[in-house]
Amino acid sequence: MTARKTKTKTKLKRRYSDEERAEALAAVDANGGNVQATADQLGIPGPTVDYWKRGNVHPQVLEIHNENRLPLADRLEDLAHLLADSLPDKIPDANLQHAATSMAIAIDKMRLLREQPTSIPGKAELNDDELFARLRRLADRIKANPPAPADRRAETRTELPAADGGKGSATP
Repeated sequence: MTARKTKTKTKLKRRYSDEERAEALAAVDANGGNVQATADQLGIPGPTVDYWKRGNVHPQVLEIHNENRLPLADRLEDLAHLLADSLPDKIPDANLQHAATSMAIAIDKMRLLREQPTSIPGKAELNDDELFARLRRLADRIKANPPAPADRRAETRTELPAADGGKGSATP
């Protein structure tokens, strides 16, 4: 009996080293657990990254992953500092938003890798009256210290009603 050759294409499975798997797990951490974003960034199939994330890796991979987390967090912190230092130079070029966004992302990922919260804990929710009172105080401060004329946009400003219902109380 002779073997038949078929013309179907078979896709070879890509083999990943323990270091590559550990790097992918660190990237998942840096992406806040977002497997698909990590897979897209690294060019690894999403189901493969998800499989690894669920703990289906050699113990050595987890050791490498845990050893690499803090150095990666340190590198991201260094990047955040570099970006923060570059912000003043970006102001004249009006590219401030990009530099500030990059800095915020680097800080967020650094905190994720260090297993620190990325949101402000204990942030109180305000009811409508408290929110309105804070907005009124902010509006009063802006009126007391208006921005320089070049920064003013008077034609788009909307007056807020007085917090006291128009009775003229100056209490913020």
